[in-house]
Amino acid sequence: MQIEEVIALLKEKNEPVPKPLILPTEDEVSCAEKDLSFKFPAQYRKFMLEASCVTFGVREPGLVLPDLQPYCCLRRMTKDGRQSGVPKDFIVFCEENGNYFTINEKGNIGYYDHDDLTHNLHNGDFKDWVIENWLELE
Repeated sequence: MQIEEVIALLKEKNEPVPKPLILPTEDEVSCAEKDLSFKFPAQYRKFMLEASCVTFGVREPGLVLPDLQPYCCLRRMTKDGRQSGVPKDFIVFCEENGNYFTINEKGNIGYYDHDDLTHNLHNGDFKDWVIENWLELE
């Protein structure tokens, strides 16, 4: 499955909420990259620009929009994750009860466990994470 198909699936699953999220602009995504000194991998960038407004299930990936609550701010998630031990070449894109899903510039997905202070790489890329961990299709 290609990232475009995964984004279409996410959009189909979007749940109505009282205050829907909006998509960031290209400039807002580029500003986040600059602030984090991190180039978003192609799949992740595409997700940010086309589907980061999706609300579905319990996962809440970090956002790059200005004036966000700390719990959903990608910059804050990454800062907190790095202070906890996430490697500096990864950003945190989703928090889970004090643990972090991470991604590096090559698109490798990791998981940082705060209990045993380990960071493990997973097979697959961002679209695979969406399918397996957010949509829970496999």
